[in-house]
Parts: sequence; structure tokens; C-alpha cells
Amino acid sequence: MSFATQLINDSSVFFNADEFSTATITYSGTSIDAIVDYCESLDDSMYGAKSKVRYANIEIKVSDVARPTYRDIVIIDSVSWYVKKTLKGDGINWIVQLYRDERPQVAA
Repeated sequence: MSFATQLINDSSVFFNADEFSTATITYSGTSIDAIVDYCESLDDSMYGAKSKVRYANIEIKVSDVARPTYRDIVIIDSVSWYVKKTLKGDGINWIVQLYRDERPQVAA
């Protein structure tokens, strides 16, 4: 058995809710398991000001999603998120950045 084959076989452990903190998400209409990491930041935006953006990074299996695409819809806990970009792919898993709730910050 090759190392790559062993990694594919072992990936089921990482996406097992009894072993790790995983969530069942809906990616473009299909329910799949994912590892979800939430964050928030202030980014420069198309509005010319800083915007508060909520991000989440998800790790998903390549066997579940062949190619993440910009603006694909992902539903996590009944909340819609959108694919911003693929951060990393190794042929086994993708790490994908999602975003929602982009709002311009108003100066006080």
C-alpha cells in the first residue's frame, strides 16, 4: 500500500464526528462531512473602506467535492456561506475559505 493510499484510508478518521469536531454541511445541495473553523476580520473591500467579514475555513474531501468554485453555496447550521477561494488542495482534501455578512464599517 502506498503512502497516498494510506492517507486516503485514514482520512475517514478525521471526518468522523466521534473522533474529531466535524459538521455535516450542505455543499451545492449535497450533504457532506467537513471540519469547520470560524473567524472574523476587517478587510479592504470594494466599498473603499474596511468591511467586517465573517469567514469560515472548511476542510472537505476531494471525493465529496471534485473542484470548489467561487460563489458555490455552502450551508452550515442553516446559514448560507459562499466559497471565496480554495486555500489548499493535496489531492485528498481541500481547505476552502467561505465568507458571509460582508458589511462596510461606518466611521463613528
